[in-house]
Amino acid sequence: MRRPRLWFELSFIYLLQILGFSPAGAPILPNTANSTDLDVIRREKLGWDEISMQAAKIVSFIGASGI
Repeated sequence: MRRPRLWFELSFIYLLQILGFSPAGAPILPNTANSTDLDVIRREKLGWDEISMQAAKIVSFIGASGI
């Protein structure tokens, strides 16, 4: 009797994010309608093009996760 073969499929998720800094060294953050709540600021996102137009320096983060 032959044993069945088990096939495993591995999926990866790649996360790419950037953080931009102004010429003064402050992080580039979205305008959040007069909110000073850090949770609101973290939820709002800017696109790569918006960050790169304002930033003097950009740091990129790349992460991979296997499922």
